[in-house]
Amino acid sequence: KNTTEMLGVIPDSSFKKGDKRKDGKEWPHGFWTFSSSGKVQSSDLIMHLTWLIEQFEPVKMNLIEILKSRNIDGEISCFWIMPNSNETVVFDPELLKRIAELEIRFELSIHSPDNDK
Repeated sequence: KNTTEMLGVIPDSSFKKGDKRKDGKEWPHGFWTFSSSGKVQSSDLIMHLTWLIEQFEPVKMNLIEILKSRNIDGEISCFWIMPNSNETVVFDPELLKRIAELEIRFELSIHSPDNDK
């Protein structure tokens, strides 16, 4: 079975190793991505993380099997532009535990609203 069938989650974007790119070359690796963008109506990072985790917890064992059997590095990757130039984000231990139980990494790219000035 492929990743989408095993997870029962429709990706926002995906391709397989060997698929043709727009430039006619082949992808040297596969890719599968799922986003909360447009699905969570909030700018609260914790709400987006919680929603993403909730999508994969029911299929946690399949996710872990895919990652281990195919030697894949799974991760939740968040891009956050702070509302102000000095913000604090607090991650509850329970939320971090839920991420860890999915056996995926958590990457947070934080940007200041002042970067565009």
